[in-house]
Amino acid sequence: MYESVKQAPKETSQVSSHDAEVALWLPDFYTMAGRKAENQDSLLITTCLPYGFPSLSSFSSSSAHSGDHPSFTAPLLVLMADGVSACQFPKQASQSVINTVTHYITSKLAEMVQTDRVQANEASSESQRNSASKAQEQSPNSLQRFDDNQVAIVIKEAVHQANDALYFPQAYERLPALLSTLSGLLCIGDRIHLFHTGDSRIYRIGIDSMVLLTKDHHIHHGRDKGALSAAIGADTRVELQQSVFTLHQNECLALMTDGVYESIAPAELQFELCAAVQICTNQWDVPIKSSTIFR
Repeated sequence: MYESVKQAPKETSQVSSHDAEVALWLPDFYTMAGRKAENQDSLLITTCLPYGFPSLSSFSSSSAHSGDHPSFTAPLLVLMADGVSACQFPKQASQSVINTVTHYITSKLAEMVQTDRVQANEASSESQRNSASKAQEQSPNSLQRFDDNQVAIVIKEAVHQANDALYFPQAYERLPALLSTLSGLLCIGDRIHLFHTGDSRIYRIGIDSMVLLTKDHHIHHGRDKGALSAAIGADTRVELQQSVFTLHQNECLALMTDGVYESIAPAELQFELCAAVQICTNQWDVPIKSSTIFR
């Protein structure tokens, strides 16, 4: 099954604490059935619109064909979780992680925006409040006050909450073990927050380069495939890798499970992904500052 969603903001000013130029995001993902009866991974791509925000412009297949792009300033959240097949319910594990992390991050972003608005109103005079209100109407989804530390804390708390949801029922209620990997990206303006645990991977792809950004939490035993050394639900705490960065123009990020990168030679993988970046840069008539590919 192949599905494609393309979203390109015309204006991305005042979307984070960092000034952002026009950034073109082209999320694509590809999934297919493997040897097992069902895919045990779960994938979510969402604008992560905080609750209570005005609706974003809708995006339909007709607008994609016409070349029109919706304008939005809400965060873009990408999550990929892969349930551990040795457990009884791997698909349920990955879905639980996706749902918990998404709900927590969305809720916290909404709280931060609301607090920001209240403090701004309290600190301003009547005339300043009117001016702020007018500016807010012009840019209702602006997230310019979010900073990297705030976002990193929210992500960490979300992942630990997902870990609690899987770990404690099996530890204290003797329910079947639920384990899952998690690799995610939260994009606010031109800033990209990466977070990861397990053996799925996130690559940074250029037209002629491929760099692995994540660390495989994996233990090898001789010639055997080995086992995960960290996963959601495996312990009371999560070994979580976090980083924040900005992509250069015409770069992509590729997310994939072990079922992909273990089945393709590194040289072939780099060739395919770099070729995809080249196709993206040639396809659009505006510069691609940053785009993402999910496989």
